[in-house]
Amino acid sequence: MTMTNSASTSHATAGPILRWAGSKRRLLPLLLATAPTVFDRYHEPFAGSACFLLALNPKKATLNDANFALISAYRSISRDTEGIYRRLTLIPNDENTYYKIRNIKPETLSEQDRATRFVYLNRNCFNGIYRTNRQGQFNVPYGNRTGPLPTLAEFHAFGRRLRRTTLKSVDFEKALHACRPGDFAYLDPPYFSANRQTYGEYGYETYRDSDVRRLIESVQTLTSNGVRVMISYKADAELLKALATSTWTIRSFDVHRGLAASANARTSTREILATNYSFRE
Repeated sequence: MTMTNSASTSHATAGPILRWAGSKRRLLPLLLATAPTVFDRYHEPFAGSACFLLALNPKKATLNDANFALISAYRSISRDTEGIYRRLTLIPNDENTYYKIRNIKPETLSEQDRATRFVYLNRNCFNGIYRTNRQGQFNVPYGNRTGPLPTLAEFHAFGRRLRRTTLKSVDFEKALHACRPGDFAYLDPPYFSANRQTYGEYGYETYRDSDVRRLIESVQTLTSNGVRVMISYKADAELLKALATSTWTIRSFDVHRGLAASANARTSTREILATNYSFRE
């Protein structure tokens, strides 16, 4: 199969408009240097802020996330970029307003207002965390040092990229069924730890221990089907054991995690970057 160049030459690169806990923004130079130089289509089943998609800027891309509220907001932004931006600029950024907006039930709002609420809460919550309670209600407190809202030009660049991207909200395994030989898939799943109580990060029951096994089965199938795969994840023993073959190349490194409320509680985590192809292929 003849593969096409991965980079788009007709559109400027956009940046993310969301803050997102677990974003790989700081690792972008390494991710870009490790990505394959040619491929057909790009697939990202755990979207988050989509910072790697935006930096890589492939011609053909599918962005997926099990978080329907996130993908719904992306779809709305792609359809009415300026309208949602204008709505956001009219909402005060203060603690009282934040909790009033957070208490609104999204199902009572229009599509545009749901997207506006999602972006507003994301931009102004603590550390860009997406977390829900068992009833599915967003419950992250108001944050400080959240930074300014991206500019209208940045929103427009983001919206244009989304309009050139297929958006889905399904289980990651189902999303990966669309991969074909010659494609490139980047997997950055939420971290799961059996030794840590879940607090609803990314939504309750979003990613569990059984999902690590499903992830392993998925990437083994993708590899057999000629799909180039890159995985960034914590140094999980089960995953490392499964990838300990000549097919996979694995790098490990320490990444600082700053999600805790106290600076003393923030630690470094051992992470891996694994590919089923040579790094400069």
